[in-house]
Amino acid sequence: MKGLKAIATAAVLLFTITAFSQTGNEYQAPKLGVKKSLKQADYLFSIGSYYNAIGYYTNVVDKQDDNAYASYQIGMAEYYLRDYKTAEGWFKKVLDLNSPGYPLSGYYYALMMKYNGKYDLAKQAFNSFGKSYKGENASEYKKMAKTQSAGCDLGIQMLQKPDTVKIMHIGTEINQPYSDFAPLPWGDSLLIYASLKSDTIIQLDDIKKNNQFAEFYAAQRTGD
Repeated sequence: MKGLKAIATAAVLLFTITAFSQTGNEYQAPKLGVKKSLKQADYLFSIGSYYNAIGYYTNVVDKQDDNAYASYQIGMAEYYLRDYKTAEGWFKKVLDLNSPGYPLSGYYYALMMKYNGKYDLAKQAFNSFGKSYKGENASEYKKMAKTQSAGCDLGIQMLQKPDTVKIMHIGTEINQPYSDFAPLPWGDSLLIYASLKSDTIIQLDDIKKNNQFAEFYAAQRTGD
C-alpha cells in the first residue's frame, strides 16, 4: 500500500508537467492589462498550470513585444510541457533581446536545440555558454553545459549509424492525446497509470468547477 501511495504522489507531480500539451491548441486567456496578466500568469506558473499560464504571458507579449520576463517564462513553460520546438523559439527571442536579467536563457536555448536534434548548433551554444556564464551556481551550470556538449557528440555519432528500430503508434484506443500520463510498471504484469476524465484539454475554468479531474488505474498484462 505504501508503494501505491508513492506512485500516486509521483504521478500527481508529473501531471503538473506533462498533462497539458498545447501544441496547436493555444489557450485563449481573458484579455487583461499587463499587470493583471502577469499576476495571474505567475500564479498559474507557480502551481504548475503551465498551459494556462502561457495564455496570460502571451497577453503581455502581445502588448509588450520586448518583455523579456514574459518571453522567458513562456519558454520555461513550453519546456516543462515538453514542446521543445516552441520553447527553442522563445529562448532565442530572449537572447535576441539581450536582457542581462536572464543569463540562463543561453543554456536552455542550447538544450532545446539538442532536444530538437540540432546537435552541431547545440554543441556550439553549450560551449559558448560554458565560457561566458558567470551567474548563480556558475560551476554547476558550466559542468552541466560540458556534459550536454559531450551528449551532442554522441548524438552526431549515432546519426551517422541510425538504429533500425521502428516505432508504431498503437492507436487512440490506447493513447489519447491529452488524457493519459505517468505510466509506471508494477512488477512484470501490471501497469499503473493516471488518466483525466476528459479526452479533451481541461481549461482553467473547468478545473475550478470540479477538482476531481483525474483518477488512477491499473492495467493487467494479457499475452504480449
